[in-house]
Amino acid sequence: MTDRDLADMFLNYQLHHTVRPFAGIDLTSAYESGEGATEEEPTPKRRWAYWDRNLMGFIASPYNSVKMALIVEEVARGDRFEQGVALPMNGLPSMELNPFQWEWVRLNIPGGVSYDSRMSWTNKMRHDGLIACDIFTFVDDERIVGPTQELTWQASHRLASIQAYLGEQDSPRKARPCSQTPGAWAGAVVHVVDTLGVCALLSDDKWNKMKTIILKWLDIVVSGESELSHSDLISDRGFLVYATRTYPAMIPYLKGLHLSAEMWRGNRDKEGYRLKEKEEDESSVASGSTLGSMEDDARIRHHLPWDERGSTKHAPANGRTQAVPRLMKDLEALKTLTDFVLPPLRVVRPSHSVHVYYGFGDASGKQFGSTKTGSFCPLAKEVEGADLASQTRYRVGLWDADIQKESSNYKEFRNLVDVVEEEAQAGRLSNCEFFLCTDSATAESCYYKGSSRSPLLHDLVIRLKRLEMEFGMVVWLIHVAGTRMIAQGTDGCSRGSLIEGVMAGEDMLSYLELDRSACDRSISLLKWVRNWTRKLTLEPLSPEGWFEEGHGVSGGKKDTNGVWIPAHVSAGNLFLWAPPPAVADAALEQLLIATHKRTDLFHVVLIPRLMRPLWRRLFHKACDFVFKVEPTHPFWPASMHEPLWVGVVLPFTHHRPWRFKRAPLLVEMGSSLRQMLTSGEGDGGNILRELLSLPRRIHSLSECLARSVLHLPVQGVPDASHSGPRGKPVAQRCQED
Repeated sequence: MTDRDLADMFLNYQLHHTVRPFAGIDLTSAYESGEGATEEEPTPKRRWAYWDRNLMGFIASPYNSVKMALIVEEVARGDRFEQGVALPMNGLPSMELNPFQWEWVRLNIPGGVSYDSRMSWTNKMRHDGLIACDIFTFVDDERIVGPTQELTWQASHRLASIQAYLGEQDSPRKARPCSQTPGAWAGAVVHVVDTLGVCALLSDDKWNKMKTIILKWLDIVVSGESELSHSDLISDRGFLVYATRTYPAMIPYLKGLHLSAEMWRGNRDKEGYRLKEKEEDESSVASGSTLGSMEDDARIRHHLPWDERGSTKHAPANGRTQAVPRLMKDLEALKTLTDFVLPPLRVVRPSHSVHVYYGFGDASGKQFGSTKTGSFCPLAKEVEGADLASQTRYRVGLWDADIQKESSNYKEFRNLVDVVEEEAQAGRLSNCEFFLCTDSATAESCYYKGSSRSPLLHDLVIRLKRLEMEFGMVVWLIHVAGTRMIAQGTDGCSRGSLIEGVMAGEDMLSYLELDRSACDRSISLLKWVRNWTRKLTLEPLSPEGWFEEGHGVSGGKKDTNGVWIPAHVSAGNLFLWAPPPAVADAALEQLLIATHKRTDLFHVVLIPRLMRPLWRRLFHKACDFVFKVEPTHPFWPASMHEPLWVGVVLPFTHHRPWRFKRAPLLVEMGSSLRQMLTSGEGDGGNILRELLSLPRRIHSLSECLARSVLHLPVQGVPDASHSGPRGKPVAQRCQED
């Protein structure tokens, strides 16, 4: 790895010529009176100076600058098929014509027999079998990675050369030598250690800052201080949330800070958890509080109209909040976990092969059950001398009287934690990956969030995180449909039936489907998409297409100076993204880059609802229109089990609001589509065709009329049907204008 940096990020790019007249100042007063006058023009002209580069404080500068940097980066990557070595010059060693070359994408996806936990899940590969060089960018900071030190340095040199050729300033003083320990980048440090693998850690200064914050608040609480500064607590909590992203095992212990930061709002129990609605009403009566006090009753905020919610207070009037009882215990746990002089290494990807286990867990009423596979380690046969993957173990039992009284969410999650605990204590889960499926969405959400509003569920999260740290394993909780649980056999196992699914000898991996895309699973799905997109030859992008075709790149050619310039498809093209759910996040990251560079293309995304926490945030960020298809339709039948998530990315408009996302018209169309799909009256094709035609319709309209069509406020008028200052409906005035 090596780092480079762009100098003067905004100043690298020209300000659009239509904006420059509004980014100037009159300098006439800076000159002496009469200076510049002539006989022909006795009165001198005004002296103007205007800014012609992206400027600080201009709303569009960050977006436009990053967009242009990504386009330059696209040129720097060059022709991915270009091989060969340039002739050496002036005694310098020969260099590859394009060190960024690559031929194919290797997918190493869990759920397959060949899955190897030593390798990353998505890789661009060279023709010689090495991992390809690549660029990762954080605004103006660039990290170049490669398989060898020499290739990485060549890639870094090419990037800087192309940037200079296209007018971007490189900052060579910030370049670092190629190394497997290059130092901090974007707040985190990545090391490659031969004996461990790829590891992550915080930079030294951020690690020390985190320790200082923890000790500061621990001293305050130990001293007996119960009233805490709300602003300081919010500020320090924000940094700890950022820092613990590198160490996920610490996330559950931030709960005391979260609860303390919200105690000032009232209507919480003594532990800091929000009271249920009935308990809130009883508490209000007992304390004599009224709904007129927002600070004492935060519930009123949810009953206010949108235009009045901005007045809701977000901080206590006296600037103080109450510490919850668990805050001291959480701070002591964080102190123990950070009791190192230097930040510890967290293994992200091990260098040695580890065992991989798969399992399902279910709890039904008074009973519970689980099924687990043996190890799917690629070297298991050589190491153990037996095919451990063919082994299936199960666990069944009855809850005791106390647990039977708890909620189904608690019982589901408790069963999963007990499964992991039992397997770990038996010595089978050391240094391994464990993919554990559950039909409880709450368990999956709590685990990946790292906390829960329920104290019982939060304690289960802590137990599971402790097991991960103690045994050096990685647990993946996967929410699956109840029908999949029934077909797989664990549902029957929890009820005492041992003759269904895997219990009858069927293959465990056949029920996971983490490595299969939506189009691979349902043959008729592609026909449905082709129907409403009117693209009869539409095909889903291949993994290679995620990095090239999906960006609108269609070949290219060299210019007169021998620099390869990519060619692009015409505006209005549509691309179909249907990645396997386990690597959907990698595809969606490329989609976000593509939509930033090319704002005139359509994209459709299809992802089955598996491993959702890994890609859900990117999915909603990328797509303008989102809906779910339940497994009740001919093109997505009941055998698919989980719903299909569908997203549509529309081209930008030529004026505000630029994107169609969250426009009232799209919200209304989404509501109509959901009703149609739920009732089974149609497949939604008509609504989706109308959606895809919307950008073309809006393109020729003025901004005023376009906002009216999208049901957006026009010139401060809340509704386009309301009368404006001239006594005419806004839509009518737009047409007249």
